[in-house]
Formats: sequence, structure tokens, C-alpha cells
Amino acid sequence: MLPVRPIESPRCTACSLIFYPPAPLCPGCWSRDLEWVALSGRGTVNSWVVFHQAYLKGYEGEVPFNVAEVTLAEGPRLMTNLVGGAND
Repeated sequence: MLPVRPIESPRCTACSLIFYPPAPLCPGCWSRDLEWVALSGRGTVNSWVVFHQAYLKGYEGEVPFNVAEVTLAEGPRLMTNLVGGAND
């Protein structure tokens, strides 16, 4: 298991948009003036699924595992795993 680290994302200093995935310019205003900010890690799970079959060989020892789409409180949306629950 990987160590727990803060989630960081770029924020545009021109329009304050926090976005993901990282890019060399702001997708809102195209400014190149960006800074990295720590995010709260809080968000809303929009959808999730539990995989019971390994579709790729590298996941054979990992099933069942979950994948979730989460909208973070600061706005960015990302794919992640939910931890601390059963994958039945």
C-alpha cells in the first residue's frame, strides 16, 4: 500500500481555477501563471464499480478491487480507489 500523501493540484493565479489533470496552462483562461495547492481530500462519489475479474494480467492478484469517480470539494474530478470498505 502506498503512503498517504496530501492531494495537490494546480491553481491558476489569474482566475483561481483549480484543475486536474495538470497542464502547462489554465483550461479556463489559458494563463500560464499557476501554483500548486493542497486539496482537502473531501468530495462526492459520483459513481463506483467493483471489478471481480482481472481484465489485465497485472491485476490478477488484486481482484476484487474498486474504482470510483469523485468530484473533489475544490472542483476537480478524478478516478481513484475507495479504501476502508469491503469489495464484495
